[in-house]
Amino acid sequence: MQGSGPRTGLSNEGRFRTADFPFHPVSFDLSGVFNRDVVRNPGDAENDPFDQGNASAWTVDGFDGTGAGRAAAQGLPADARVGLHRLGDYSGRNALQLTAEMKGEVRIAAPRRRYQAVRFLLAGGGGSSEVPLRLEFAEGEPLRILLSCPDWTRRLPVPSKQSGVLISTSLLGGDILGIDGRLLEDVNNRQLFDALMETPADRELASIAIEWDRAVLEDPAARFNLLAITGVASD
Repeated sequence: MQGSGPRTGLSNEGRFRTADFPFHPVSFDLSGVFNRDVVRNPGDAENDPFDQGNASAWTVDGFDGTGAGRAAAQGLPADARVGLHRLGDYSGRNALQLTAEMKGEVRIAAPRRRYQAVRFLLAGGGGSSEVPLRLEFAEGEPLRILLSCPDWTRRLPVPSKQSGVLISTSLLGGDILGIDGRLLEDVNNRQLFDALMETPADRELASIAIEWDRAVLEDPAARFNLLAITGVASD
């Protein structure tokens, strides 16, 4: 997976293979950039909407907004693991949410090593977005790529190649729609997306910059929600 520009490959839920080389996932620490709590879980009354204009949020499996152990309530795994990804603490800030009103860029430090690829667990609320990224390495010029963030209600064919990044649907669905904490309906029409981006395997990744000022939003009210980044390392 070496070359001067990004190439893409299929991202499958829970599995990844790069040629015939061994690999292991490396979770990026996003706690320093998380600014919203978009997951409802028992005992946590402070949450933020995922999608502007309603009270929708992700919920933990079995929690329907009023009590736990409800089989009909589908959501995020209780162990906070989605495939190779490890999510943030459900009781605190667990997503980086960017909106049209925000300016500047967000820089995310990478565990310093060489990667075959980097995967993003994300979804838009209220519309999709195209977000420029700048991958910065220990040496040499940065690599620029455009990251697609589909709306969480969007149904995409698998695989779906958008703007040079391959996006596959994560095997997740379900969220709680409610007002002021009152449960209205448990629906299964929301999803997260796993976007895979190949990186030069012979260069040490130092950081990823989200150039939010240059992002293109499908709708002015659209929200970009990033829940996890996982590097695929071969050393």
